[in-house]
Amino acid sequence: MNEELMKQLKKEAQIEYDDMQYLLSLLPDWTKEVPKGLDPTFYGTLSYEGDKLVKIRIENIMKRAKQSYEDIMNL
Repeated sequence: MNEELMKQLKKEAQIEYDDMQYLLSLLPDWTKEVPKGLDPTFYGTLSYEGDKLVKIRIENIMKRAKQSYEDIMNL
């Protein structure tokens, strides 16, 4: 792969990663921390289990995005 194309790919990967970080910062607190034992009305999905699943999904998306970013930056 030529150097200019590699530079452009890394630049785009950085922009996409920064955009993802920004979007994640806008998520409500209940997607980041899920305390157990609250009244259902305090959960974004109306249940501890639902909020936990959302948190896990977001964590998995973050891990994949970070891994993709690191893979591109290490080319």
